[in-house]
Amino acid sequence: AVGILSSNSPQMKGILSGVRNLNYTLEMRRPTFATVFTTDAWSVFAEINKLVGGGVDIINISSGSPYLPLIHDIWFVPAFTLLHDILFVVSAGNDDAGVSRFSGQTPANYGDNFNNVITVGATLIDDTRFSFSNFGSAVNIAAPGLSIYAPAPRGKGNFPADTKDYDNSFSGTSASAPMVTGVAGLIKA
Repeated sequence: AVGILSSNSPQMKGILSGVRNLNYTLEMRRPTFATVFTTDAWSVFAEINKLVGGGVDIINISSGSPYLPLIHDIWFVPAFTLLHDILFVVSAGNDDAGVSRFSGQTPANYGDNFNNVITVGATLIDDTRFSFSNFGSAVNIAAPGLSIYAPAPRGKGNFPADTKDYDNSFSGTSASAPMVTGVAGLIKA
């Protein structure tokens, strides 16, 4: 899904709602299939630079793979290194695997390599680890990750039934990381 929602959008009633005098937007981007497997590090870095050039200070990255670590290393190491003033909040992944600086789960494995990267795992409502959430020394923090109420891209949600603007089944570390990103935004505000 691709789109930008302004801070007045009814879908922006999340972690940052109620913050005054903070200009923010929720922007969702999904690379095309071809882009996901590209080895062109500069195209990914260029996309991140566009966000930074637009005034973004905190970037949520809810993607990654244990299968293409070298390609992902080429994408993210330059961004995390050169953009050291930007906070990157990264989902830990959903493979029920240990993640450390030596594991192949990128970019989640950078949580203990870079001071500007926070890697987020998923918990259940009772704060126990969600069984599929990755864990390990690179995971810095965890947040709820089961059946999260969230904006639904392109109106494909399941609640409320008449508008379908929201989804109440968003699960995984990709659901946990935006909560941490929102809290980081509150701290910055």
